[in-house]
Amino acid sequence: MKIIGTVERSKTGYYSIYPDKSILNYSPFGYGDSMQEAKDDFMLAIEEGRQLLIEEGMELPKECETIEVEYRYAISTIFEAFSFLNVSQFAKFAGINESKMRQYTSGLCDPGVKASKKIAEAMKTIGNSLLAAVI
Repeated sequence: MKIIGTVERSKTGYYSIYPDKSILNYSPFGYGDSMQEAKDDFMLAIEEGRQLLIEEGMELPKECETIEVEYRYAISTIFEAFSFLNVSQFAKFAGINESKMRQYTSGLCDPGVKASKKIAEAMKTIGNSLLAAVI
C-alpha cells in the first residue's frame, strides 16, 4: 500500500506528518523536534497500528503488509529536506522575490496560488534538468 505523508513545520519549529488516507480505519501521525524525528515517529505509528490490528485478531489485508510512504513537503520544509538547494538562487530561478521566498521557507507566511505555481514549476524544471543531465 502506498500512502502520502505531508510534512509540515509549525511556527514554533515543531514538525508533524499526516497521511492522505487512513490505513484500516487508523490514521497514523508523526511528530518531532526535527523532520527526521517526525518521520521516524510516523513510521512507528504505522507499525504500531498494524501490530494493534494483529493483536486484536484481525487479519491484515495483503495490501497492508508493506506500506510505502511518499513524502510531500510544505514550502516551509522543502528547503530543509533538500538542503543542497540554495533558497536565494531558487527564488531568482523561479522569478520570486528573495525576501518573500525566505518568508515562505521560514513559515512566516504562505505563498498564494500564483507563487505556489511558480515554485512548483521551478521544482519540476530543476528535477527534469537533473534527470536529463549526463555525466
